[in-house]
Parts: sequence; structure tokens; C-alpha cells
Amino acid sequence: MRPFTIYSKISEYLEEYKVNVIHKILSIAKVDRIFLLGASLHRRRSESIFCPSAPTSQFANDFIFAIIVSDLDTCSVYQLQEKIEKSVQGNFLLTTIILEAKRFNRYLQSGDVFACNIYSKAVEVFVNSNSRRLPIPKNLSDQYYKIQIQETFHQGHARIKSFFLGADFFIEKGDFNMTLFMLHQAFEQILITLIKVGSGFRTTTHNLSRLLRLSAMICYENS
Repeated sequence: MRPFTIYSKISEYLEEYKVNVIHKILSIAKVDRIFLLGASLHRRRSESIFCPSAPTSQFANDFIFAIIVSDLDTCSVYQLQEKIEKSVQGNFLLTTIILEAKRFNRYLQSGDVFACNIYSKAVEVFVNSNSRRLPIPKNLSDQYYKIQIQETFHQGHARIKSFFLGADFFIEKGDFNMTLFMLHQAFEQILITLIKVGSGFRTTTHNLSRLLRLSAMICYENS
């Protein structure tokens, strides 16, 4: 399977660290499956008047995993994401999307576009031998998904517009703290809408750094 153009290069790098990384993840969470959603291939070339034709080096980083867990235990999704991402920092930069197995299965059965894309396109990095087979995704029409995307866009656009109007209102009032807050909310909503329209993933995080990393799945200029 070749889910994206640079996958062959990415897979070579991932294979080098996979055993160590998966071991760390399994020590933290009850994992059913791990899917690779994306990554970045960084290229570096340095030249000077003394070395005009230097070789180009490249390395993979900024991995995005969807991790399906059987149980969150006492952790919240955000706590588990932070624990896992911190644990592998010595290997590479990782952004995780944590989904409980029961919820992921429901998403597949309902034809959720994000879950269905994972099922059909993502590479399984790890599968627990005790995990059950995934249900066959519900097959919905392209027209259905098109309508869903349009509705998501219009809802997000309305929220973004309201925050910008709020910023204008507070500028007129001379309340610059609230102006900045409204602009912050607008930017946050732009990223949330971009992620949902582009991938179908419904994120609830308010962390701008995480939103920027997730939006890199859809818009390469954010990576």
C-alpha cells in the first residue's frame, strides 16, 4: 500500500524506530491498533563558495498516528495524547489522534468519513493480536459526503464571521484584550473548520499548536 507519495521514504525511517516507539506507546495505553495518517519528509542542502555542490540529506519527522485504544482507564484523551507524544520525543515528533475502539467501530458502521478513510487508506503500524476485526464501513454516496462538507463549511464560516464581527465591535469600544480574544477564537475556528472539512475529523482541542499540526494533514503550508 502506498497511501501518499513519500510513503516509501517515510516507511524506511519509521521501520528503524518502530519497535522502540510502539513499545513505549504500549507501555502507556491499551492499544488495539495504530494507523499512520501522515508524515513530513525534510530535505536539507547546504552550499557555500567553498563547497558549491554538497549532497542533499533528508529525514522523516512530524508523524501523525491514529491510535485506537480499548480503554482510556482514568486518563482523558488529552492526557493520553500528551503522555504518548512526550514518550517518543527522542525518536521523532509525533502527533496523535486517540479514539476508543467502540467509538471508532460506531463511526465505521455509520459511514463516518474520517473513520472510513482510515480504514481504506491508512497503513496499520501495529495490530494487537487480541483485538477484534473491524466492522465493514457503511457505504454512503459521494453526494451525501458532499452535502456534509458543505454544511460543515457554512457552519464554520458563520462562527468565524461572528468572531471577526466581535473583534470589530471591541476595537470600536477600545477593549483590546477582548479584541485579541475574539481574533484568537476566530483563528482557532478557522483551523477546526479546515480540519473537519478536509479530513472529517471532529477535534475538540483548543490548543493552537495541536490544531496547526493536525491541519498539516490537509494544508501543507501549515506543516
